[in-house]
Amino acid sequence: MPRTRVDYATDQITVYRYCSYGCRYCYVWRNKLFAGRVMRGKYDPVEEARRYLGKTGRTIVVSFVSDPYPPEEDKKRLTRRVLEILCRSRNRVMVLTKNPVLALRDLDVMGQGDCWLGTTVITTHPWWHRVLEPRAPPPLNRLLALFRAREKGIHTWLSIEPIIPRVTDLDVIAHLAVELGIDYVVLGRYNYWKHISLPEAQYLRITEGGHEFLWLDANPTSEEELVQWYREHVPKTIDFLKEHGVKYHIKKELAKVLNNA
Repeated sequence: MPRTRVDYATDQITVYRYCSYGCRYCYVWRNKLFAGRVMRGKYDPVEEARRYLGKTGRTIVVSFVSDPYPPEEDKKRLTRRVLEILCRSRNRVMVLTKNPVLALRDLDVMGQGDCWLGTTVITTHPWWHRVLEPRAPPPLNRLLALFRAREKGIHTWLSIEPIIPRVTDLDVIAHLAVELGIDYVVLGRYNYWKHISLPEAQYLRITEGGHEFLWLDANPTSEEELVQWYREHVPKTIDFLKEHGVKYHIKKELAKVLNNA
């Protein structure tokens, strides 16, 4: 079975062998070797799901390495077939997608088991979204889809990973998570910043002398700068989630940084 090293899950099933959304920060599809291994994978996700019918106590993510709800899922319904099986098992199923709006179609299946609908949001800023997630649905649409799922009795979760300094507006995302009744939040660090160069964001400020253009560089200059930013901003978010009774998980790479503060 496809086990995972992620510390809040035990297993994962990759439904599609490609990803449609082209997220610039993605660690899988920027690495040709890793991407090649995913694309060459041979196992049938439906058959893999059936293997969990005799198992119990697992937490299965669908999925980490590619999105289970690409646009073509609307017709193929491959993820739906996987969920129909997994939701009959005695395991927790955590769906992670940039397209939870499409996933709303499958709430009837999710409601048959311990299935949680989740999405990733790393920024609510429109400019950063267009640059970093060029083909993914807007972040606010994703969050509103989770709200609609929650209204139908489905547990929801949010992955804020990677947390990128000066890109990830943690306070805004945390407030939205509370307002929308999200059940569980995962916080993760920016592990591959040395291999990913982000573009500079251009902002316009009106001054008395006319228009002044400002540039914001979100690329950390050093590991020390990254760590300092996390220690300044992440604990505030954790305190806010605690205050409002939202369960959360700090991934081990980020926890190591915070615990050494």
